[in-house]
Amino acid sequence: MPPLTFFWGSKTEIIFPGWPGESFGGYISALVLVFVISLLVEWLSHARLVKSSTSSVVTAGLLQTLMYAIRVALAYLLMLAVMSFNIGVLVAAVGGYSVGFLVFGSQYKRTRVHPSGNYIISFIICINSFILISSILSSSKQNKMSNQEENETDSAPSSNWAELTHVCLLNILSRLTLTQRWTGPMFVCRSWFSACKDPVFHSAFDLETHFESLAESPRWWTPEFERRIDSMLRSVIEWSEGSLVEIKTRHCSDRALSFAAERCPNLEVLSIKSCPNVTDNSLTRIAFRCSKLRELDISYCYEVSHQSLAIIGRNCQNLKVLKRNLMNWDASQHEGIVPKEYLNACPQDGDSEASAIARFMPNLEHLELRFSKLSARGLCLICEGCLNMECLDLSGCINFTSRDIVNTTSNLKNLKQIIKPNFYIPRSVFHTDRYGHWRLYDERFQTDIFRI
Repeated sequence: MPPLTFFWGSKTEIIFPGWPGESFGGYISALVLVFVISLLVEWLSHARLVKSSTSSVVTAGLLQTLMYAIRVALAYLLMLAVMSFNIGVLVAAVGGYSVGFLVFGSQYKRTRVHPSGNYIISFIICINSFILISSILSSSKQNKMSNQEENETDSAPSSNWAELTHVCLLNILSRLTLTQRWTGPMFVCRSWFSACKDPVFHSAFDLETHFESLAESPRWWTPEFERRIDSMLRSVIEWSEGSLVEIKTRHCSDRALSFAAERCPNLEVLSIKSCPNVTDNSLTRIAFRCSKLRELDISYCYEVSHQSLAIIGRNCQNLKVLKRNLMNWDASQHEGIVPKEYLNACPQDGDSEASAIARFMPNLEHLELRFSKLSARGLCLICEGCLNMECLDLSGCINFTSRDIVNTTSNLKNLKQIIKPNFYIPRSVFHTDRYGHWRLYDERFQTDIFRI
């Protein structure tokens, strides 16, 4: 936007776009031109180029009209030049008018020139002015064309893409994943950013697919990364306008989850793996405000206790899927990635969680309790309270025997799949003295791993 107040400086535009440019020499030449045009206007105002003795009245009238038109045109050009609000241009224009009046209009000096000399002088001045103005227009046009060629690669595509209609943009963006929209189209222009915020794209927030495609990084466990995930989740919640029904992410916090509880009453799927700062506080809010919840994954969330499970079970009667997996007790798999103090905070109250599940979640059909600390008693409670169970994952659970599993699950008539803790435990990690002998471990879990 051009300035609306007077200023000093050589970087300005006068009358024509791109002229005189940013060079100081061009600025001085522009001031000289303004001075000369002012002088010419004053000369045309006082010169008597057409004498009364002219033979043809028509010719005299035409010549006077021509001189008047030239003077008015030049005066308007000066006015537009002064409207650049450059003080140098103003001084040059006033100076030209003043000198012109002193030379041609005052009593200081009156020069008598032969009529033919007047015609010649006026003709020469007009021709020179025309040539000068034409050269300025030509140079300005060349500068503009060169600038357009330099910016053609950047400006032309963005200009064309920005003109797409909102419906067309929605059609294009609907073919992209959440990650693709966030890493490209959102930053093209304002209209694209506005289209990316349309609620039609924000019925689900799924970053789990992106996390699974990458190797786990220590950076994911930093506060800075958690803030970024929180910011993304809060943005999607706002843009969804209450239509968000699915959240699948990792490393969020209580702040974002509490915001989801307030704004997402229709939430049905919540997966928040590996969230060290998600506590009973936010999950209690989810339980009271998102009663339509049917799938919950709180794996590796060590600050969540059995109390949250009880509250969720009471308020979310449609809950069918629960995933409460813990990290593998083989710490070597997580060294250098997961903070050591977090690994040591692994929940030990497996039977308390099992009791809450059995008592308040009778409609569960899918349950995952990998590496849980529950015992045979806790497993028995679950099998007695969740009779609709179809899939039960007990990978890594070492506090009961294969015989316990068979006995406790015998009353689950709908059970289609059960994953038993059939795996190899390295001697360096697990204390086998607990069972007396490695062969006893084989007999306990029926693995046949140690059989020679």
